[in-house]
Amino acid sequence: MIRSIMLFLCLLAPVVSFAQKYLNSLVFTTYEFEGIMMPLTLVEADSFVLSYDASTAPLDELTPTFAPYEGLMNYFIDYDRQPFVHAAQIDLYTFLDGPVVGPVASIINTINNGMIVEQNFQDAEERFRYQYNQDDQLTALIREYDFGNGWEIQDSISTTYDGLGRKLTESTILPDQNDLIIKADTFTYNDLNGKLATYVRYGYLDVSGSSYEKLFSYNFVYEGDQLVSNTFDLLDNVIGYIEVSNTYNYTNDLLTQIISNFITFNTVDGYNFIYYPNGQINEVTMGLGPFPYGRVIFEYDDNFIIKETTFRYEGINLLEYKSERVFYYSNTSSIKQKEKSLNFLVYPNPVSNELFIELESSIDKIIIYSLDGKKILEQTNVIGAVDMSFLASGYYMLEIQTQDGLASKKIYKD
Repeated sequence: MIRSIMLFLCLLAPVVSFAQKYLNSLVFTTYEFEGIMMPLTLVEADSFVLSYDASTAPLDELTPTFAPYEGLMNYFIDYDRQPFVHAAQIDLYTFLDGPVVGPVASIINTINNGMIVEQNFQDAEERFRYQYNQDDQLTALIREYDFGNGWEIQDSISTTYDGLGRKLTESTILPDQNDLIIKADTFTYNDLNGKLATYVRYGYLDVSGSSYEKLFSYNFVYEGDQLVSNTFDLLDNVIGYIEVSNTYNYTNDLLTQIISNFITFNTVDGYNFIYYPNGQINEVTMGLGPFPYGRVIFEYDDNFIIKETTFRYEGINLLEYKSERVFYYSNTSSIKQKEKSLNFLVYPNPVSNELFIELESSIDKIIIYSLDGKKILEQTNVIGAVDMSFLASGYYMLEIQTQDGLASKKIYKD
């Protein structure tokens, strides 16, 4: 399913330019080794084609997220939070089942003020409904099926946040079983740097008669703002808890190696990272020995990934698997300007008439864009406030340009 696809291990560098693009298509190809002395054979060739409507916001970047995944703090693209819930429609074409005459599957998204509110999986009798708080944070994701008797809720995910916008809890609920919670995640944060300190999940193992218990837990250790280690405990229905300890090594503040100590099995594994001169990750090798068992290579255009190639080896560099993901975009605008962290305050938001801007630097220019990337207003020498009364109700992007850098903020006009 499209919603579960993730791009593993990618980018560490901060944003250094501002651009707006739409992801038009994403092409997947997979090759596998099928026999002794035989070449790799194409086993999968699919294309996701995305289309947009006028209310859809373009992407400022398409870069991976640094988050817990499979015992490590890994880099991946969560397509649910990025282009696959911004496009109005996603069509899947496959190239291995004969001539391509049309999509084999489609997802229809309903977009409201740049936010997805409903996602329909055509010919699958399945849809998702999305709910948000006033800060545009997802608070509920509801999955429904229609088996001919109308839409019925199968399960839902409920999320809460603290006053700083950080996720506190995420629970999966079965409404048809008296709101039974089958999975509950809790998050805590480091008091000194505000970064994730623990991530714990309770729920049921996917086995008959299992009890509600801790499924896994992460604990993170920092030196300043830099993650240096974490532990990971995973419940296995046969072994019990599997314990892993990870160490993160850096060179010039760039992560260069992860060493994983699988304490339960008394084995060690890891990853090595190679970077482009601009700090974007170029290559990840899997395995700490002289001959890696896997390799991932990345290519970019600014802050947008354009190609990811994965190789897997059996034995001493005997290639057994290769996959490629190629990303195609359309530009809506591009501003070659360094974006730094600016301390600024914008209020009120939502705004009716005047929008007040407070920041330490003087403002050279403000630009207001509609969510389809069209420039609505450009104003220089702004002092204090901007007149918003003439705008129609809806969401806009406010861009602030100063000598110290660039900042942007999504605003809502009453």
